Amino acid sequence: MSLSALVPLRRKIDRVDMQILSLLNDRLRMVREIAKLKGRHALPFYDPTREKKIFERLRRKNHGPLTDEALRRIFSELVSASRNLARPLRIAYLGPRWTFTEQAARAHFGSSTVFVPMSTISAIFSEVEDGRVDYGVTPVENSNEGVVTHTLDALLTSNLYIVAEESLRVRLAVLSKSSRLGRIRDVYSHAHGLAQAKLWIARHLPHARPHEVASTGVAAKLASRRPRGAAIASELAAAAYNLKVLATGVESSRQNLTRFLVIGKSISPKSGKDKTSIAFYLKDRVGALNHVLRCFARHRINLTRIESRPARLGRDGAASSAGRLRSRSPFDYIFFVDFMGHLDDPAARKAIVEVRSQCEELRIFGSFPCHSPS
Repeated sequence: MSLSALVPLRRKIDRVDMQILSLLNDRLRMVREIAKLKGRHALPFYDPTREKKIFERLRRKNHGPLTDEALRRIFSELVSASRNLARPLRIAYLGPRWTFTEQAARAHFGSSTVFVPMSTISAIFSEVEDGRVDYGVTPVENSNEGVVTHTLDALLTSNLYIVAEESLRVRLAVLSKSSRLGRIRDVYSHAHGLAQAKLWIARHLPHARPHEVASTGVAAKLASRRPRGAAIASELAAAAYNLKVLATGVESSRQNLTRFLVIGKSISPKSGKDKTSIAFYLKDRVGALNHVLRCFARHRINLTRIESRPARLGRDGAASSAGRLRSRSPFDYIFFVDFMGHLDDPAARKAIVEVRSQCEELRIFGSFPCHSPS
């Protein structure tokens, strides 16, 4: 192809770009009218159920060459810019900057958003409860290392609901001020990061001491201050802290997926493909858990996760009218269950009634649209 052949193609692209620009502004003008209506009726500007339905409709109609992942990123930024016409959302996440939680929050809400880093998971919940931010994003489980117990404990003692979820494929890197692995004597990361990279660390940094810290962002910050230290963190943190990338892909499994929850003050409406999360306390008697599981089986409800946690004392020491689970003896357990379906589904409603009759206490964390990683 000669360079002269590029000219008519570029002119066509220019015309398409102008059409896209015109249509984008048409869409934003309609969004502005919707924002006015929502404001008059005190409706939330963020609607994960509506956003899920729009994306799924577009994904079904997308026959390429645009990939679904590229479509989702473009759509996320468009919706973020649309929300910003009313006011930018404020989102709390587990900080500091450049953590995987921040990446998940940005993937979910888009860049036209105010992101507020918090030092602990409990602080994220407090910010949302007190209305200083609109929503919070917190990690809940990793495909290799299991649940994030601090998030489960916070859900038990909170009045908040899960309104959405986000999944992120986690790729770990080794970051350091030093340019040589042989100089590294201390390795910093979140507990899950250290666990996911332990085989690589044992093979390549056998003399380094591992140090568990609050997040991968904290790890990168520490590594930037210690010439013989290194962080297991996101490669994105390297530029922020002026660190060298000594290795990438150091996680043991290539299927390293972390799931995050978006927490807020109300339950999301049905999207058509939803998940519900609950917790319940059972008396210690033979067959108690089996009786509960049969309630779900009778109504043909698919359980996607079941976990048990020792009962913990809540922040106020007792159950509230919002449904906080009361503390029990040190050896009592609370069961966490996720199942497919929405609380407004007839089968789910009937199952919940039956489960409640079998339990000492039951807490509903919410129903929310399922997210499938691309």
